[in-house]
Amino acid sequence: MPPASPLLPGLVLLLSLPCHAALQAGAAHVDITPPLGTDMPAWARKADGVHDPLFARALVLDDGASRLAVVSLDQCMLYDVIAPSYLDGPEPTDLGRMARIRREVQAATGIDMVICAASHTHSSGGEKGPESWLREEERRIVGAVTEAASRLRPATVGVGWGVVHEGFNRRLPQRDGPTKTQWDDPDRTATGPTDPALGVISVQTDDGTAIATLVNFACHAVILGPKNTRFSADYPGALARKVEHAIGGECLFLQGAAGDTDPFVCLLSEATGADAELDRLGSVIAREALATVAQIKVREKAPRLAWRREVVPLASRIDAERTGRKIDAEIDTILIGEGLALATFPGEFFVAHGLTLKRLSPVPNTFFVGYCNGFLGYFPTIQASMEGGYGTVWRWWAQTEIGAGELLVNRAVINLGLATGAFKKAEETTVMPKR
Repeated sequence: MPPASPLLPGLVLLLSLPCHAALQAGAAHVDITPPLGTDMPAWARKADGVHDPLFARALVLDDGASRLAVVSLDQCMLYDVIAPSYLDGPEPTDLGRMARIRREVQAATGIDMVICAASHTHSSGGEKGPESWLREEERRIVGAVTEAASRLRPATVGVGWGVVHEGFNRRLPQRDGPTKTQWDDPDRTATGPTDPALGVISVQTDDGTAIATLVNFACHAVILGPKNTRFSADYPGALARKVEHAIGGECLFLQGAAGDTDPFVCLLSEATGADAELDRLGSVIAREALATVAQIKVREKAPRLAWRREVVPLASRIDAERTGRKIDAEIDTILIGEGLALATFPGEFFVAHGLTLKRLSPVPNTFFVGYCNGFLGYFPTIQASMEGGYGTVWRWWAQTEIGAGELLVNRAVINLGLATGAFKKAEETTVMPKR
């Protein structure tokens, strides 16, 4: 099947053919820690050390007809298609990073579909250059996917859910005046919406050996704060190390709709206990992830892989009439068997978006994957846009039109419904009243 062009607007349908071959899977990782002295864009600093290395972890799935690559990146975001005014200073000279990665993966492996999900660690670097590093990082990512594809072996897939109450909603709407932002909550008193669900996908060999464990959770990776000048994967890195040490394989972190959710204790420095808190939070999530893996009873040996990619043109936040839709937002919906789906989104969506996706999706186990395949800034809800505050207005990086988050979530739900036949089923079960 020829690869779909990510540059064409509109819906591109990529469905694997019916197949009952046994699933195969392979995983690999590569170090993507930039050279010291590289910018850390989230904190507007240059790195002078390495707290812990940054990795790209790749999982390749093959159902006998199509192959899928999922890549998790210890990175704040993947600058690719971005709103032109988002960055301060010079913009990257080429915004086609995902297109290049996909093209090179296709050439090297023939893989049909690649997604790259950033963990949103604020202590990463290299997202804005230099160009030489951007190209080197892309080569390493392609290399990790290629190595994972070379390790394919029969596998099973299972999914489970845990619960982790370690994040709070940092928005404090006021009756009179603009919404305030609460940057940490050590006393755990905040009452705003959060999503404590911890989604876990376990990919194992037939004898139970871990190939990859994918962990989905919605919370900013900001244990290390703005005074930090050391590269770090933050708590997702600690989580991954602990899971890999316990059961082996690769642990891929998939960040959720974390746009308004922080860890209770965060923005720390080395002097204020960042290392201990990072290890604590990583341990809490790792324990729940491992317990969830142990409780998975049903595993599929021959799930069919299917996906849809849609590029939705959006208007700028300051284009009130929405006359110029020049910001392309890619959303992907991926089915792994009948009961598991990934839905990817290119930015910082508020937690309500993630909860809505899970509530409306026709697939019982649906993962909201944010910061994926590009970065378009914040996607506040319509209600939050009315309330104002950080992440909801133009100058605080809400670059796309009001309601863009709801639009993209609805498109993802529709695409999942089309892929699963949910709309046809609903029509067939409708019974007209007798007159």
